[in-house]
Amino acid sequence: MKTGVISEADKAKVVLMHTPSVEVFYGSLFPSGALYEQQMNLSKAVEEHKTYISELENAGVKVVNLRDVLEYSKKESLIGCASKSLKYDLDAIEDADKSALLQEKSRVIESMCKKSLVDTIMLKPTIQVVYSKEQNVRFDCRYQVNPVMNQLFLRDQQIVTERGVIMGKMNSSQRALETEITKLAFSGLGITPKGEVEGEGRLEGGDYIPLNGSALLGIGLRTNMDAAAQLLRKDLFGKKEIALVLDPYKSQDEMHLDTYMNLPSYHKAVILEDRLDSSKKPEKIPTVMVFKKEKGFYTKDLVNTGATLECYLKKKGFDIIPMTKQEQLNYGVNFLTVEDNKVIGVKQSGDEYISRIEGKGISFKALDFTNLTSAYGGPHCLTQILCRE
Repeated sequence: MKTGVISEADKAKVVLMHTPSVEVFYGSLFPSGALYEQQMNLSKAVEEHKTYISELENAGVKVVNLRDVLEYSKKESLIGCASKSLKYDLDAIEDADKSALLQEKSRVIESMCKKSLVDTIMLKPTIQVVYSKEQNVRFDCRYQVNPVMNQLFLRDQQIVTERGVIMGKMNSSQRALETEITKLAFSGLGITPKGEVEGEGRLEGGDYIPLNGSALLGIGLRTNMDAAAQLLRKDLFGKKEIALVLDPYKSQDEMHLDTYMNLPSYHKAVILEDRLDSSKKPEKIPTVMVFKKEKGFYTKDLVNTGATLECYLKKKGFDIIPMTKQEQLNYGVNFLTVEDNKVIGVKQSGDEYISRIEGKGISFKALDFTNLTSAYGGPHCLTQILCRE
């Protein structure tokens, strides 16, 4: 499958998505521990997600479902991933019995159908085995799950540059396994990632926004300078210019670059007013560190480095569309650009905001994301565009 994205405003052709399932239910039982904003109604969230998929398909976008890809993957690959996800806690078991129990674990996994293997990967169960006090059975068990509750936000596990898919590295322990799951899906699609962030680097896809000829990478709460250095050193952006957007705020409600700015067009940028030069909160104004490629290597552009994000974009010819903090909290900025001047966004961002966007010549298809946004993400977070043209 062809992968690659030059600009956020190019026409979306193929998108990877994951309809939430039982793993999200567990997150809703304790939202703050799942990185959620509040409790989610799972059945309504599934309806919202399916409506979103239908709207994308009506716009000519091919939607690839993560779970479908996994269930069509080679069983051997699923067994390998499920073996890591399923844990037998044998701390209370004598050494003489452990070998037989681990063999039983292997037999259980190998006998599973593909659907059950995917369930195991998504739920990450732990079976705590103890000796039974009953005479009719030797072992007793306690069951725990540690589900991948944020897998539905497929923006974050990777970025897609002009080079292709680049695997990220999640900043939160709750999300650590997600990159392995999407990597498995890419293998099933015949996609080989062009690179991967390693070591102390942290890269989440919500911090990456490509422009024609350049790209923005947010450095803040979720993505760090170590990851940016790796991407620059390995030339994984495929761009002549990269602007690192240095976020001094680092707050959960503005965790990624795409939570306070977005591009609905080649020459228009929607930005939270607190992040603009006229902000009454100067401590929130991001600046850029610019690198330009010369003779195959990136070097710092001392002329443009230190400029504010607004100044940098205006110099690139962008018309800035401000949005209020309440509109940002209502996920107004987290729309998905389907093509130049055409977006799918959040209905609850408000009629006034939507009218202001449409007044700039942008088609705004408003959908209900009331339950999906409860997990702290909107239409942009829910999608990973694999190819734009």
